[in-house]
Amino acid sequence: DIETFFNVNISSMNSLSYDNVQYIPRLYFEYFFQIKPMDKLLLTFDITYSSKRDVLDISSSSSSSSSSSSSSSNIFEERELNNFFSLNFDVKYQLSNSFKFFVGVKNLMDFQYEIFDGYYPERARRFFISIAYSF
Repeated sequence: DIETFFNVNISSMNSLSYDNVQYIPRLYFEYFFQIKPMDKLLLTFDITYSSKRDVLDISSSSSSSSSSSSSSSNIFEERELNNFFSLNFDVKYQLSNSFKFFVGVKNLMDFQYEIFDGYYPERARRFFISIAYSF
């Protein structure tokens, strides 16, 4: 069995208050591929890409309005979040009707990126192993 999907978003949506701020990436795509080579084995592979996008840097807000000669309400500076590419891979194996075994890697290429401004950057490459029991 093979399952796959491809999702592409192309946008030019800007902020209403800040003319040049591109909150969401102009190009974003996801590709998901899953194959079941054997009865109890499932391999999953997914790729995500997001182009650069602009955000408002809250930490750079003006603390004093007297230093600004403009009456504009735009008190935040713009900053650009880098584009990112994420590659994930995992293997699932059905040990029995009740037990499943998982092993995989997230962020295989070890890219450092932020999805949203003001949040912690996404974690580096990480490996995981787990066992699930259902009843």
